[in-house]
Amino acid sequence: MPRTRVIMQDIRVLLRYYYDERLSKREVARVLQLSPGTVRNYLQRAEVAGISWPLPQDLTDAALEALLFLDSDRDPVRPQPDWAQVQKQLSRKGMTLERIWFAWIQEHPDGYSYGYFVSVR
Repeated sequence: MPRTRVIMQDIRVLLRYYYDERLSKREVARVLQLSPGTVRNYLQRAEVAGISWPLPQDLTDAALEALLFLDSDRDPVRPQPDWAQVQKQLSRKGMTLERIWFAWIQEHPDGYSYGYFVSVR
């Protein structure tokens, strides 16, 4: 069954229960009939978006949704290695993917993890 977003009114209630009434994440999940992971996800989104409690009174549901789901439809753009150059470097004696990745990640700190780098090669 596909996941559906929680309505904004429930997210407002979730934030109020957690911050104002000091319920635990598990208690909030039980009261709102959500999974604890869903509650954790929305709280993390609120933290990343810089949303504090109490919410501003002029914050509409549309604005709240935009803050919480700002980048959900876009993949972050990461720098791509020059795979032809990687292959060329691998032909050198003693060169490993780990060494190539380490040099590459020094230049591109927001680049891929080593595991992903190896898997997409």
